[in-house]
This record gives sequence, C-alpha cells and structure tokens, in this order.
Amino acid sequence: MNKIIIFLFLMIFSSIQLYAKLNYAVVRLCIEKYGSPFKISTTDKSVAKKNGFIRYKMTNKYYKKIKMYLDGVSFNKFKPYNESCYTLYKIPAGRHTISIDFQSVEYTNLVPKNTYTKKFKPDLLYDAKIKLKIGHVTTIKLKQSQNKVTLYQALDNKPVENCEKECKVPVGIPVYFVIKSENEKVLCPVDYKLFLANKYEEKFECYKKDKIIPILKKFVKTKNIQCKVNVEYAFFNVYGDGCIINLEPDKFGLNIKMPIKKMIPLDKQKVKYFLKIADKKPKLYKFDADRKGQRITPKEDEVIILNEEMQQ
Repeated sequence: MNKIIIFLFLMIFSSIQLYAKLNYAVVRLCIEKYGSPFKISTTDKSVAKKNGFIRYKMTNKYYKKIKMYLDGVSFNKFKPYNESCYTLYKIPAGRHTISIDFQSVEYTNLVPKNTYTKKFKPDLLYDAKIKLKIGHVTTIKLKQSQNKVTLYQALDNKPVENCEKECKVPVGIPVYFVIKSENEKVLCPVDYKLFLANKYEEKFECYKKDKIIPILKKFVKTKNIQCKVNVEYAFFNVYGDGCIINLEPDKFGLNIKMPIKKMIPLDKQKVKYFLKIADKKPKLYKFDADRKGQRITPKEDEVIILNEEMQQ
C-alpha cells in the first residue's frame, strides 16, 4: 500500500514539474479587412467548399488555409477559434512577433497590413489583431474572339476566376495560358443576317452591329447555348422594322427560334497568340503538347496582354 502511495506521489510531483516547464502564453488572433471581421472559419460545408477552406482535424470546423510565423519561423500550434479568429497556443515566454501569410498557400491578393509583437508572459491570454489589405496587383487582358484560352495560376495550377477578358492578379505569382480542347464547350459566339421591312432603314444607327450583337449574346447566355471552342458559332435571323429589333420566332410564333450552329471557316480556326508585356514588343506565345503556354511572373504596373491573331 505504501509503495502505491509513493508511486502516485511521484507521478503527481513529476506532472507538476512538467506542467511548470510547459507554461506558455495563448494568443487569440483575429483577422480584419477594411475594419470588419474577415471570415476564416465556418461549420457550413457548402461555404467551406466555396471558399476553399480545409477541415480542422476530425471536427466539424473548416478554416481558411494560412501560414503562421513566430519570429519568422513557421508555427503550427494554432486552430480556428471562431469565424474570424484563430487560437495560437504554446507561445514561449518572452518577446516575439507573430505574422501571417495567405499567398504562399492560396492564390489571393490579400496580404497582412501589420504583424503583432509582444513580450509574452506565461499562463496569460492575449488578444491580437492583424489587418488585411489588397497587395500589389497588375492587369491581364485577353483579346480573343472566343474564350478559347484560359489564364491559370501556378500556385496550385487552377484557372484564375473571372478572367475571360480582363482581371487583376497578384504580382510575383507566376501565371500561364492554356488552350482549351476543341471538345470543350463555351457560350457560342454569334453572327446574324438582318432583314429589314424598308431598305431605307439600312443606315439607321439602331441597326448597327454594336447594337444587335449584345442582344444575341444575352439570348445565348440566358439559354446557355454552348459551342465547341473555336469551331462553332450561333447564327440568327434578325428582323427590323422602325428600329424595333426581333429575333426569328419559332413555327408557333410564341417563342424565339433557337439559332443554327454553324462551323467557323477553317481559315478562321487557325490562330496565333502574341504576348505583350508593358511597352515591350509583342512576342509569339507558344503552347506545348499539353496546350500549356510558358509561365509569366507578373510585375507591378506591367500590363500583360494576350492578343489572338488569325493565321493568313
């Protein structure tokens, strides 16, 4: 019995000594953007999927990918606390600086505006705040007749969202262009033939191409009419009378007739792409066998333009 008591005493004493050696500070780090809490965590799976959040261990919490640093060294003793805060634990006593980084783990233009430096005391909870701002960006423009070419970022080799024609991207993270397979489909480009009730109306401003094309594109988008990339287009019959524009009705006269899909002439299917960076002379942009182009690293204030040109 005495041996058991002595054994328990030694275990308790050892635990107390170990705990004394493991006295750390804890930091509740909250993230703000433009003065408002910035969402870094959720329990909603659909929200997590939409924002690219990852699951925290085996819990029902998902959080935004982030790199934490303590005095410039990677620090992984953290977990989501609530929708806009992390808990950092096991911060050693003494003066330390906490910093964060999103760009090394996620394609984003968000960067921290500040770090958090404090002389930490053991067994205390500290409230910290780091604000976010938009980092340096540059503009990329795609000038093409169809959305045949897509911009990809090299961090995780995914398409850059909302960049069919023009977008702003973070500087310093390489990007590249990819040609879609001809089997892939996009919203159809459009063309038309105009029929007028009176020939004298031909010169009316309301029948100019820049007035009619948007109407056709809107119809294609509403009906989600898809064509093979750089192979097909949607052809409409358009009728005009007194500047009233109507698309050809179906045989019952109740709805608009769906356009005919036509093949783009072969000579117009052959294209080349030229890359222009800032004020430099445009250069031929080449694609490899996997339809990927060479990487470009965007620099601040250097506009990047990809121009499509038909081969002669």
